[in-house]
Amino acid sequence: MEPAIQFDEIDQYGEQKIARKLELSVEDLKREEILRVGDVNVDVTGRPGDLEGEYIAEGSVNFVADLLCSRCVDGYPFANHSEFTVRYRPSSGLGGVEEEVQLGQDELDVESYEERLIVLRELAIEQIQLSLPMKPLCEESCRGLCPTCGENLNIGSCACAENLVDPRWDALKGIRAELDKKKNN
Repeated sequence: MEPAIQFDEIDQYGEQKIARKLELSVEDLKREEILRVGDVNVDVTGRPGDLEGEYIAEGSVNFVADLLCSRCVDGYPFANHSEFTVRYRPSSGLGGVEEEVQLGQDELDVESYEERLIVLRELAIEQIQLSLPMKPLCEESCRGLCPTCGENLNIGSCACAENLVDPRWDALKGIRAELDKKKNN
């Protein structure tokens, strides 16, 4: 059985703490930019919230991974530590699963639940997804690939012409000369 925080146990015994090392695969995270996932450490405390049926999960996720740079397409190591606080409320308290509900700023960390537990694996995957950059970069100054030959410009320059002109502008080449002729006449 997957490690989980049980709401019934919180009701009966009070605060629950779980710390685990999880093994996640690239497929679990469903992101093309992830080449490899290393150790994932999750430390979470579950406790009752202020509202009826509300539970709060607070903790941290630490992980290492190899990501694919979105500019130069090279792999690079990525390590992250993120802390989180998530409030869980019964789904009936949010108007049901099918009904759309507009959330306020203070409700962005609220999730609804039907089962009275928080599966650690699912919580870790969600927190890792939130901490990954939308466009991973090996370095902020990454120069990427040459659009003509595909050479990695971080390693060196390529032999492609510096001032390549887009062929779509060829029709406008002679306009300058024609304007100058008309101006001089």
